[in-house]
Amino acid sequence: MSTSSNFISKITRHIRKNVHKPDYQISDLCGEVKLSRSQVYRKIKEISGRTFTDLLYQARMDKSLTLLQSNQHNISEIASKVGFRDTSYFIRSFRKKYGVTPGQFRERIAVA
Repeated sequence: MSTSSNFISKITRHIRKNVHKPDYQISDLCGEVKLSRSQVYRKIKEISGRTFTDLLYQARMDKSLTLLQSNQHNISEIASKVGFRDTSYFIRSFRKKYGVTPGQFRERIAVA
């Protein structure tokens, strides 16, 4: 695995580990990986073409899909577990990303 892939994998692991924290920011990540904010931002952008915020958002959406499929938590619990303070904002974000609300997604997988 290349150094670039290793870096993105390391960053992604840190993000996934902290996805539940609503206040998780790039400065928190920098402390964990022992790099400056600008170094982390530049490396992420250079390697993946994305930003820290994009990676965090994707990790939150991925985790929400997993939790929805498990059917063990209600929507507001899932919103909290993936770092959203506001359930309605989570629902709007989910709908924007996937075209359906979390409830509709859950209904579709229950039917399938």
